[in-house]
Amino acid sequence: MAEVKDVSFYREMMDTYYNNAIRCQAAGNYTAAKKYYMLAAQKALETSKYSSQQLKASLIKKAKMYQENAEACGDRKRPAVRRVPGTGDNSQGGQQQEQDEDNGKIWQGSAIPDIKFSDVAGLEEVKKTILTRMINPIKYPEKYAKYGKKMGGGVLLYGPPGTGKTLIAKAIAGEVGATFYAIKGSDILSKYVGESEKNISSLFEAAKKDKLAIIFIDEMDSLFGQRGQDMHNDKRVNEFLQQIDGFASKTDNLLLLGATNRPWDVDSAAVRSGRFSEKIYVSLPDAPAREYMFNKQLNNVPLGKDVDIKKLVKVTEGYSGADIAEVCDRAKEDPLNNYIKTDVLTDITMKDFVKALSKVPPTVKQKDLKAFEEYAGRTGGTVKKEKEDETVEVTFAEDVINMKAGEKPSVEFSVSKELEKVYLQVNGANYLCSKKFNSWVSEPLNIEKPGEYEVIISSQNEIARKKIKFNKGLEEDDLGL
Repeated sequence: MAEVKDVSFYREMMDTYYNNAIRCQAAGNYTAAKKYYMLAAQKALETSKYSSQQLKASLIKKAKMYQENAEACGDRKRPAVRRVPGTGDNSQGGQQQEQDEDNGKIWQGSAIPDIKFSDVAGLEEVKKTILTRMINPIKYPEKYAKYGKKMGGGVLLYGPPGTGKTLIAKAIAGEVGATFYAIKGSDILSKYVGESEKNISSLFEAAKKDKLAIIFIDEMDSLFGQRGQDMHNDKRVNEFLQQIDGFASKTDNLLLLGATNRPWDVDSAAVRSGRFSEKIYVSLPDAPAREYMFNKQLNNVPLGKDVDIKKLVKVTEGYSGADIAEVCDRAKEDPLNNYIKTDVLTDITMKDFVKALSKVPPTVKQKDLKAFEEYAGRTGGTVKKEKEDETVEVTFAEDVINMKAGEKPSVEFSVSKELEKVYLQVNGANYLCSKKFNSWVSEPLNIEKPGEYEVIISSQNEIARKKIKFNKGLEEDDLGL
């Protein structure tokens, strides 16, 4: 079995490279998009080497998809068309595909998902809203007609990554028995002029043929970006809006769902009445939801008597559903390896969870939660400092930094303006910061004692200051276990 490593860094870089590839492709910069797709593929393969068997196959599949997208960006002769499962390279299928390429991509909805709302942990208010808006109009059309309420329109699910937005979309399709079209930016975008619009048109035409269909658009911000800055984006958004309006006036067999981690980047016209007008915040799981997730992840696996689910729920406040799944997966690794070596079934103990929690911090940062609260009309924000006639925004990667034994901590952050040299000041000492892919990281700080320190970021003049807490590395006592 491959060596077990902390692969969170590889995964973050893989997602970063992929998102940048999508944005470059949308802007028509295909050389950069190809480079980022290849980097994403490389990180996916690196991650697969140190992942469980369950994740390995998925990551290898992703790497292959990224490589195919890179090849498509480098092909100047013709657009890449993904093969529909079951369509081979025989002459009849090949001829049909050649004919359909002129009309956009060939779409095939997935089978009706075998997922119900009972499979979604927590989020009771979210479920209630979706039942009223999307599911009950289909199940009880006569009763809705009595009150003059119609089905249709769209729902935008927004919130931190890993909170179950895609699972909710599949659960809706499963509840009403709808064909499910899951769409991402890479499915629509093309480097050829007009090809993205053709893909959008062909998608809606395919959905129109189904008795009932759900179009689920993931990463809404990449396909419905704010208009007025990029011509290609504007044309794509306009085509989407025209198709949505056309369906709303002619048919009632289509449900629209969108999901995004950046709702503020979605064009305002997309979220007006009749389109994605219902905006639902999918927040981090509360305690009952986390307990449900732990019980589901640990069902029918050998657990030691010392494993206390209630304590695990308590110490994972702020964790997403994806984080909890990763914690459970990590906790299983050592007992599984021991079982393979000795052929003796080994229980998962609380010690295994402590080790897993030390390697899997919550991926959703406080700064991100504040941004969602701000969007939802609550308090929050980021650190800003006015500088002459412009605003320089600073976003810190972490508010709490865990110091590992024998290692000096660093501070990672990003700024909204391109700067040549950036320094970080702590306790009167200056530390030069180095530029990473999309952020800055300070030189190792001479901080040995835990506590709260004022961190000042400067580049010629001071940009921002913030208090950051430095803690010792996670131990069993720190987790309250």
